[in-house]
Parts: sequence; C-alpha cells; structure tokens
Amino acid sequence: MLRFLKSKGILFVGLVLFIGIVVLTIFYIDGGKNFSLNNQTEPEGLEGYNELNKQATTFVKENAPRSSQRISTQFGKIADKNLSDKEKYEATKLLFTDLIFVYADTNNPEAAKILDNIISFAKDNFPKEYNEEDDKLYYPCLDESCADSPQPPEILTIIEDIKESDLDPRLKESVIEDLTNTGYRSKDEAKTKVYQYLLIAEDLKENAPKSPTNVNAELADKIIDFVKTQYPDEYINDISTYTLEQ
Repeated sequence: MLRFLKSKGILFVGLVLFIGIVVLTIFYIDGGKNFSLNNQTEPEGLEGYNELNKQATTFVKENAPRSSQRISTQFGKIADKNLSDKEKYEATKLLFTDLIFVYADTNNPEAAKILDNIISFAKDNFPKEYNEEDDKLYYPCLDESCADSPQPPEILTIIEDIKESDLDPRLKESVIEDLTNTGYRSKDEAKTKVYQYLLIAEDLKENAPKSPTNVNAELADKIIDFVKTQYPDEYINDISTYTLEQ
C-alpha cells in the first residue's frame, strides 16, 4: 500500500512538472504575445499601452467583433521590440483608422474616447513622428453626443423611404449608415457634408445594384434636392470638380 501511494505521488509530481514545462514552452515559442497575465508589465518605452490595449480590445470585442483581429494585430506591432518607432507609429495610425471604422459602424461615443486616447498615446510615445504627421490623426463627430445639430428631417424621411424600398438589404444598411454619419458632421464642415451627400447620391444612382423597381434614381434625386435646398452656396452640379477645403 505504501509503495502504491509513493508511486502515485511520484506520478503526480511528474505530471505537474510536465504541465509546467509545456506551458513555459508555449510561452517561449509564442513570445508571450497571446499569454495573458493579470500583472502584465508595460512594454518598454510605451506609456499607457496596457490600458489602451485593454480599453480598445474590450470595446471592439463587445461592439464590433469582426474588427477584433485587426485591432489585435496593430497592438502586437506597436509592442514589437524589433520595430522602429516609425514603424510602431505607422501601426498606431492603422489602429486609429480601424477604430474610426468601428466608430462609424457603431456611432458609439465610447469609440470617440478611445480615439482621443490613441492620439494622446501617440503624442506621449512618438512625439517626433506625431509632430511630423499630426494631421493624420483626426476624426469627425459620428454620434449624437458631439453633433452640433440634429439629423436633418429631410434626411430622416429619405432614410425611412430607403427602409421601405426594395433595395438590396445590404445596400440599404450601407446607404443609411453613410447618410446618418454625414448628418452628424459639424456645421463648419458644410462643403464636406455636401460632397458626401452628393457622393452617396451618385453611387446610389450610378454604381449600386439596381432594385427591381429601379428606385435608386428616385432616392438619389431626393438626396440631391435636399442638398440644393439646404446648401445652395456649396452645391455644385459636377461632383468630379468638387474641391474640399483643407
């Protein structure tokens, strides 16, 4: 009996050691990239990285899971010791761009807060690179909390018309999202808003799949009529000649 217990004890200790070796081997091979620790240390020279990573990753996982892999990839590059500051900053800009798309898809003000934190992170950790290209880290208002005016009632009516139309469901979703996001933009961006409204109308009329009743042109003309009425000074007939003010 004693020999049996002793054998079991040896087997148990051996099993523990084996599991420990396997875990350490995985950690070594993976480089720790996907190994989560409660007290994970900050990557060297990257102030605020862990908090930003946690904030962005959690938000995207809960609100835009299809973007999770892209977000994870950019954070991995930012923390890569083998990359230069310029390369890490490029990854930070790509992260910023990915979050803008998430913001546009969700219209969630929490995404705007993360974008602000990415800008602060870039300033703190890549001051040379940021000062050279700070105009790249800009995002427009894309939610109700920051909009300086409500959605135009004419656009809301057009959105309802789109919902009730026989357009392809995916096209409906895309056009409604584009109209809504354009409506959130500031009054000070009138030329940009007009350009985007006209671009939506042109794509709907010329490029998008036609509905069985070919309602595309009718809806596009409603958007154009809205622009003509509300933005007579900014309206231009030929969108290809439109110049946006910087």
